[in-house]
Amino acid sequence: MSDKIVYLIRHCEAEHKVGRRFHIADARLTPTGVEQAKELCATLPQDLLENVELVVSSPLRRALETTLLGLQPVLDRVGRRSVVILPHAQECNIHPCDTGSAAEELVKDPAFEGLDFRMLSKRPDWTSKQGFWSNDPACLHARAKYVRRWLRDQPEKRIVLVSHGNFLRYLVSRAETDDLFANGEIRSYTFASDDDEDARVVLLQKTAKVGEVKPASDFDGSASSEA
Repeated sequence: MSDKIVYLIRHCEAEHKVGRRFHIADARLTPTGVEQAKELCATLPQDLLENVELVVSSPLRRALETTLLGLQPVLDRVGRRSVVILPHAQECNIHPCDTGSAAEELVKDPAFEGLDFRMLSKRPDWTSKQGFWSNDPACLHARAKYVRRWLRDQPEKRIVLVSHGNFLRYLVSRAETDDLFANGEIRSYTFASDDDEDARVVLLQKTAKVGEVKPASDFDGSASSEA
């Protein structure tokens, strides 16, 4: 078993989940979500708080906001500029709420001042929801595998990733189950080995939860938004 620990966090409550308003483009946190993120910040596990060396976030606004509010003490230590904004960690579905904004838009948002969006600029097709980025289950499994391998290949021994409800199920190889992350929930994982092809993860602990577990919409590759 690997000696690396990865903390996975689902973003806090976002606008599109209130009344199933999936038409909202790149949905932000609700006021409740902002309060959840502040609560998350106050209840971070000690190991995450003190020892995380790498912070990674989905580029969707609700994940970035959760990262900045919920992980503020970690960012004070490692720096905002060091946050890796990984397009591969975006949500699965093709709704407007699950489609990200171009790097050129995000960099102009004062809420995200100091973040480095250059990785998005290298993959300008990441918002297309086509090909590798599509909601086809085979593509989602491939994208989740890419993220697992990417996380395992990083030199840091303590990593935190903020992502989305459906994508996290793919990431931990439980896409076909109802084992849902709650909003603002933290779970810690390690890798089964340092060299297996799939970079399989092993649950260590369900560490903290500040929001509710919302019932998942039916996920058929096109019509769900558990994000």
